[in-house]
Amino acid sequence: QPETAIVAFIFAGACLGFLVWNVSPAKIYLGEGGALLVGFMLGILAIMSGSKVATALLILGLPMLDVLAVIIRRVFIEHKSPFTGDLFHLHYQLQDKGWNDRYIVLIYYVITAGFGVSTLVLSGSAKVIALGMLLLIGLSLVVYASCQCRR
Repeated sequence: QPETAIVAFIFAGACLGFLVWNVSPAKIYLGEGGALLVGFMLGILAIMSGSKVATALLILGLPMLDVLAVIIRRVFIEHKSPFTGDLFHLHYQLQDKGWNDRYIVLIYYVITAGFGVSTLVLSGSAKVIALGMLLLIGLSLVVYASCQCRR
């Protein structure tokens, strides 16, 4: 699918060009509209590529687990709208634990890149095992970050 690959490379180039200016301390911010565009494009590229669901979940798993944990907490524990803003996303919780911004970003990159590479080298049931590992790592991070023991 050369068309999908071309769109993916153009989008990756645009994101990398922006990333140069967004390294901590950031000189510009993506904002909500930019974040929505990135999420939309990643979703569209996942659909256009025709890949299996496990592949898309492995690549987008960590952000999806974060959103899922926040929605569950907002709706079922705090009985709020899932659309209200707060500081309970994983990166804010890790900042509260004393992790600096660069380390948090590095952890996100390593986990996402590791599972992204696994989609290229694994096949079939091995991807399901990797998906289980991603779930375990993501849930461990969420539980660690939401633990009440502060530094």
